[in-house]
Amino acid sequence: MKKAQIIIYAILNHFDKAVKIALECGDVEMAKKWANKPEEKKIKKKLWMKIAKYLFGYQGKKKNKVVGNSTLLLNEDGS
Repeated sequence: MKKAQIIIYAILNHFDKAVKIALECGDVEMAKKWANKPEEKKIKKKLWMKIAKYLFGYQGKKKNKVVGNSTLLLNEDGS
């Protein structure tokens, strides 16, 4: 049921809610999928930061995997 809810939110372009629910269910792969969908870089970065916070807080050993999957976690101003 939760997976369907995540997909519906994503179809409606509510990627923030889709990522949030996916993380609540522990489905990091689905959260990553929907975090990459928004066109706007600012929104993508916000979603990837949610995923990173989730992984740092609950699955510390996998934190490098997120950085490897997203260049959006790097500061764009070079700092």
